[in-house]
Amino acid sequence: MKPFLKKFPTAKAYVAPGQWSWPIDLPLGFEAEVLKDMDTTVPWASEIEQKVVYAQVGIGKCSEVAFFHKKSRTLLVTDAVIYIPPKAPEILKAYRAEGELEFKKWEKATLMACFLGAPYTPSFNDIAGKVFVSPVVRTFIYERTVVETREWVNRIAKWRFNKIIPAHLDAPIKAGPAEFLQAFEFLDSPQGNPLPQGDMRPLNAISKLLTVTGLIPPRAADLA
Repeated sequence: MKPFLKKFPTAKAYVAPGQWSWPIDLPLGFEAEVLKDMDTTVPWASEIEQKVVYAQVGIGKCSEVAFFHKKSRTLLVTDAVIYIPPKAPEILKAYRAEGELEFKKWEKATLMACFLGAPYTPSFNDIAGKVFVSPVVRTFIYERTVVETREWVNRIAKWRFNKIIPAHLDAPIKAGPAEFLQAFEFLDSPQGNPLPQGDMRPLNAISKLLTVTGLIPPRAADLA
């Protein structure tokens, strides 16, 4: 962000609350205004509403700001949900001509990004083609901040959106409050939204290590 502010000195920066770094918590290095829940003083307030979630997760903090563009009925999020298209994006064809090979690479790449480990490609169909929560974000944040996340998700679902634009992977996603809520069923039931166990092994191992060392609290699923 700092180089952009240097390039545009009259611009104003806004950040989600609780910005921090690890292992050393360094300052941002630039001036910024912290976003507040349903703030009516921001320049875009008449067109875009915002809802903030913030929670302490062991040694760290987590936060996200969801935005609702009222005119287009669009929900904008950073990490809350993602959508993996069943077919490889067309842009991959610009790099290689082997269509089937690129599709297999797409399967493996997305699984590795989601689960941080060697992929079991048969499980690609378990996560593709639907709105869902990234396993990394779910494992290390949302399953450890159930109360705060549930309250935020339920408030977001009151917006009448019909499409979602996340910061990662495919967008826009044709989806509304029902699909958004469905992606977070695990908040009410640890068995909800099951993830492929083979792919989850690396994340589960890291999760267990962080919990045992006391760096972060147990997941809801571990307490069930």
